[in-house]
Amino acid sequence: DLIREDYQIITHLCPPEDVIAFPLRKKPPEGEEQLRIVEIDGYDYSPCAGLHLPSTGPIGSLAILGADKYKGMTRLSFIAGQRVIHEYRMLRDSAGQASRILKVPQNELSDGVAALVEKMNLQEKKLLILKEKVANFEAARILQDQRHSKVLVSMFADRSLDDVLWVGRALQKATTQYILVASVPELKAVLLSNRTDVDVRPVCKALLSSCGGTGGGGPTYFEGAFTSRDDLNRFVQGVENHEYFN
Repeated sequence: DLIREDYQIITHLCPPEDVIAFPLRKKPPEGEEQLRIVEIDGYDYSPCAGLHLPSTGPIGSLAILGADKYKGMTRLSFIAGQRVIHEYRMLRDSAGQASRILKVPQNELSDGVAALVEKMNLQEKKLLILKEKVANFEAARILQDQRHSKVLVSMFADRSLDDVLWVGRALQKATTQYILVASVPELKAVLLSNRTDVDVRPVCKALLSSCGGTGGGGPTYFEGAFTSRDDLNRFVQGVENHEYFN
């Protein structure tokens, strides 16, 4: 309303002793020979040495973007004038794109986003259930194929370490054998065990050092990363052939 009604902005120059004539909303600076008081035509009076428009009308528009506590006061973030129009155009374009993607009207975007998030969460839950089922199936197959091995070794040529660990964790629950799973694309390997009487760290650290790898872990979980497939293979072979695991 103040912008639209085009209040005049008036500048007063006065000595410090005359400042009491103005109902200032903040204390003026001390030690000045002359003070500059900026008045919004009977509405507001502030000591200020900055630039000002001749009236409020040319501001055009103003939008408060946010507020936060700052040094015991409140700090406002805002835009004014043409920046409000630019911000509106940007948001309008973004809303239009989102509306087309979600196939909902712009005034229903929040509901559309909420529905999409709910759908994605449901799909994620279903995916986790399927991952667990596949991991248990693969773990059973590995146990059958390598039932006489002290170390169950599985290298996956097309999976991330996160996906590989699903199988490793399923095996860890099912057997007291050592488990070594590796992601070839990521050049990473993990050694697992569910036994409480072992500590795989000393052996794994030595093997890791000899293969130029990096990593670490705990007594029953050790992860290593390598710079080449040959280094990864040497680590896997080192675990398979080490007397600690046989």
